[in-house]
Amino acid sequence: MTRDFVKEWETGLIRLAPEIYAYVQAAGSAGISNAGLVIGPDRAIVVDALATSPMALDFLGRIRTVTGLPVTHVFVTHHHADHFLGLQNFLPAQIVSHSLCREEILRVAPDVIERWSKGHPQLADGLRGVRICFPDQTFEGEMTFHLGDLEIRFFHLGTGHTRGDGLIYLPRRKLLFAGDVAFHKVTPQGFHGHIGNWIRIVGTILEMDVEIIVPGHGPVGGKAELMEMRDYLLWVYNEAKNCFNRGLSESEAVTAIDVGPYRSWAEAGRLKGNIERSYSEFRGELPI
Repeated sequence: MTRDFVKEWETGLIRLAPEIYAYVQAAGSAGISNAGLVIGPDRAIVVDALATSPMALDFLGRIRTVTGLPVTHVFVTHHHADHFLGLQNFLPAQIVSHSLCREEILRVAPDVIERWSKGHPQLADGLRGVRICFPDQTFEGEMTFHLGDLEIRFFHLGTGHTRGDGLIYLPRRKLLFAGDVAFHKVTPQGFHGHIGNWIRIVGTILEMDVEIIVPGHGPVGGKAELMEMRDYLLWVYNEAKNCFNRGLSESEAVTAIDVGPYRSWAEAGRLKGNIERSYSEFRGELPI
């Protein structure tokens, strides 16, 4: 039986299986995200590198409390800065992502540190001296990685939260590192995504043999928490479509739609961006 992670809302390095850990930071603040660790017989891999060097170094310090093995690979789930700016701290590990994730990191690289320092002043000190690192191995549909006798599947289901979302599935452990395809108890943010397709992607995950889901933001959970996020996306999408069909502007839709039962979630103000992205989709402006 899956533990009630959400009730406990644990933070720090959380053991999920004999060789698998989630690194969960406190949910709700911009720039705060989760990461993961998988330990093999002679090496370890990391999922995502966090937003700043202090965050990455804290994660590395906690890794050293459970293993002295080298971290040889970092799987990057997508191109948002809170998931990849800490990469330099894991070198010389090989950095792996979907090809579209690499394209997006190359696109944002010229000014991402400046923008994040200005937009998130609380992170500015931790961003000083950061050197942007790029994935040196990419895949298209799916790649399989073997860590001892543990199979790790890194795969892509299309544009959801971003163009290059990568999901990391460990079938023997029925565990998924979902990156920002999953937000638990935190309002999802779709400003670079395709919300209609995101809903479909979540539906595909819900059909998988998965019991534990590590989200990009919020506490570790399972399918119940992912369904709750999907229900939020469906609610926003359907309400926005009603407003769009009635001829309301995006700003009018933001006023018309009541955040309702999701008001208690962190970052509830993301409703505006999710409505705007839905409107772009309804106008046919977003490729999948």
